[in-house]
Amino acid sequence: MSRKCFANCFPFRKGLINQNQPMLENMKHVPFFQTSRPRNPAWRAQLFSAKAVGAGGVLRRKKSDVHRELGYEALLAEVRARGFHLLECGDQYVIICNPGQMRVHC
Repeated sequence: MSRKCFANCFPFRKGLINQNQPMLENMKHVPFFQTSRPRNPAWRAQLFSAKAVGAGGVLRRKKSDVHRELGYEALLAEVRARGFHLLECGDQYVIICNPGQMRVHC
């Protein structure tokens, strides 16, 4: 690595980060899956028309499918609007279709 690249790669050198604050407070989280392309409303309708939704059950979808077809922000908004709970485990999103209080035991 050249000295020029090393100096330009660190935000401290450019004054982008205040060195008096902890590093995590200065970082902005921008999900890699945010995109401006249109989403698939038919996929969303199919997801939330499953029998498990009406029965207070559980939905599980692969994260890559959600990001491709709907987008994380849209999924989160839909889950919140319905009062459901969204969990992330490994490469899956788990939606608990029950607006009741949720407790995680372990």
